[in-house]
Formats: sequence, structure tokens, C-alpha cells
Amino acid sequence: NKALMNQLIERYKSLQNDSIAWRTNHVDGNVYGILPFQFYQYTKDKAYLDHGLFMANSQWEEPLQNGMTNQTRYWIDDVFMVSSLQIGAYQATKNQMYLDNAALFTSKYIDSLQQKDGLFFHGPKAPIYWGRGNGWMAAGMAMTLSELSTNHKYYPSILKRYIKMMNTLVDYQNSNGMWTQVIDVPSSWDESSCTAMFAYAISTGINKGILKDKKYKESVLKAWNTLKLKINEKGELSDICVGTGQSTDLNYYLNRPKISGDFHGQAPF
Repeated sequence: NKALMNQLIERYKSLQNDSIAWRTNHVDGNVYGILPFQFYQYTKDKAYLDHGLFMANSQWEEPLQNGMTNQTRYWIDDVFMVSSLQIGAYQATKNQMYLDNAALFTSKYIDSLQQKDGLFFHGPKAPIYWGRGNGWMAAGMAMTLSELSTNHKYYPSILKRYIKMMNTLVDYQNSNGMWTQVIDVPSSWDESSCTAMFAYAISTGINKGILKDKKYKESVLKAWNTLKLKINEKGELSDICVGTGQSTDLNYYLNRPKISGDFHGQAPF
């Protein structure tokens, strides 16, 4: 859609000189780089490529001793934030280094945060199966697997842990097609952003020939058919959890406000 893409490019121009988050060394700042990579592939304007590479390269300046970015903090949100940027750099340049960064990062987070049932704690000090946090993880793993070759050293382990998560997610999906704000608490409220990301992660596995059982397609369709009904006349998705920090308190997550039209839900949908 050329008109929408051009609108997005115009909107992005105003950000390049603002004192916004991407000027700081933080995952939520650098992730802005996924936009210029998309613009570069659309326009072939090298200025966009340079801007995206600045974001991607600065993320790995002064890495930790284990090779990880110094932005590592072990919040499950990061797997999407970091991997999407590094994969964007790989797609734009075909430089294997960026794909290796994404695979290493994803693998380390899986090892640190995935539990025996395949779901993920929000962080080392937040032993809660928060919906959208697991959504970021599911989407990040699916995105990374989509680009990795099957002979990449991290592919088998990421694949195994991804399939385990997808199996568990299908079991936790409500009959109405939704997943809840806290996945393993059935009494918590239906949450749209995690539902959209889980449907994306599962459908990616289906399209890649990884998830072949018919239960996966049924799961995606149930989620989609319910989410469609949550769009209002303004195009806003409802029942989206607001931005959420880490906590050890289950009630903190259960009592988070839900809003409509927030980008945390619009983008996944």
C-alpha cells in the first residue's frame, strides 16, 4: 500500500531529530531501527540503511563476555525487540553476523526463562506467565526460526523449545479463541495483544511447515475470528493490557488496566 507506506515514512522523518528513546542505549530505543530497514527495502534509499545499521550495530557495541549485547536484561520482551532489529539488519544486508546475534540472544533467553511446561517467566525476579510477555517471546522465536537455516547451530534447540511452547499455548487457549492476561490463571481477563502474537507465532510455524497438526490451524482461526470482533468503528482493538513492568505480585498483573487502540495490541493484530 504505497499511500500508507509513504505516510509512515513521513511520520518517521519527524523522529530522526527528536530527543526520543532511540538515542539511548536501551532495547526499547534501538528497536526503532526496524523501521528504516523496512523503508530501505521499499525505497532503496541508502540513508535508511545507514540509520538502521547505526541502531543494529550500536546494540552490540562493547558486548558482554558471553557475546551478548550489553542491553541484555532478561525481560522476555527483549527477544522480540532485539531479534527483530538484528534480523532486519540481516534481511537488508545478508550479513550472517546479524542473524547469529539474533539466534544467540534468543537461545540465551530461552535457557534462562523458559519453564518445564514451555512457557516463560516475565523475568528472573518475576515468576509470572504474563500474556504479552510470552507473546513477545513466541513472536521472537517464530521470527528467528523463519530466517535461520536448519543447519545453524542454534536452530535445533530453538525449534525444540518453540514447539514445546506452541503445544502448551494451544492447551491454554480458551474456547472463545482468546488467551488470558496471565496464561495459567483461567479467571484472568481475555487479553488481545498476547492473543494476536500467539496466533502470529503459530501461523508462522504452520506456514514454515513446522506445525503440521490440524489443531494449530484451528487455534489460529479461533483467535482470528474472535479478535476481528474486538475492532471498533475507529479501527481500534479492545482489551489490550497497558505497558507493564515486572513484579512478583500476581495481583499486579491481574489488575493492570485494559485499553483500546494501544500500539502494543494494534501492531500484533
